[in-house]
Amino acid sequence: MERCLKPVSSILKTNLKYSFKGIEGDVDVLAVVDNCLFVFECKNSLHPCNPFELRTTYDYIQKAANQLTRFQDLWQQEPFRTDLARKIKTQSPLPSQLCSCIVTGNRMFSGLREQGHSVRPIRELCYIISKGEILLNSYNIYDQDAGKKSIIKFKLWKEDQLKAEDLLGYIQEDSLHKCYFNSLSRSEQTIKLKNKSLVQESYAFSPERFFDELVDNFRFTENL
Repeated sequence: MERCLKPVSSILKTNLKYSFKGIEGDVDVLAVVDNCLFVFECKNSLHPCNPFELRTTYDYIQKAANQLTRFQDLWQQEPFRTDLARKIKTQSPLPSQLCSCIVTGNRMFSGLREQGHSVRPIRELCYIISKGEILLNSYNIYDQDAGKKSIIKFKLWKEDQLKAEDLLGYIQEDSLHKCYFNSLSRSEQTIKLKNKSLVQESYAFSPERFFDELVDNFRFTENL
């Protein structure tokens, strides 16, 4: 996180501890991009291989959400913002706009919101910050020869460099994850159990629908 945020941040602090009016906490990564303060709580767990390990990942996410909510509540108070600016030794006042994010080492809960905080996987988040691109492998959208693979590139940034609004769109507004979720088709399977019915929902991902979502929401840049 520190490596990918450093080129785009005017202020960047890691492992920042704070204490204010008897409330103590810490922030894994704090970064100021343009006129917005971004705080990231990073939780790394092994890729879950069973429901018990999946629960462990979710436990980490809940802990991170509690930490971010504590910071978010304090951030509403101007004395806390002033105290934190003094602590990180910046002469300029910190921006009042705040964006929080839970960063995980695996993709299992990507797109989830816990206590209003978005969950994003580390590799995807860093790639959006450093490159701002979505790459798709295609066999039949642009090529007449269906056996020839091409790579289609979309840009999530509105301009050539990352701006705070791009990162806000990705984290707060789910600009990319809306495309994923809108590309799912729902189906139901009903099992009759005497006077009861068990309905199982399942979702299938449509690459074609995902491509259409990207075309509608982002800039097409190249066909490699």
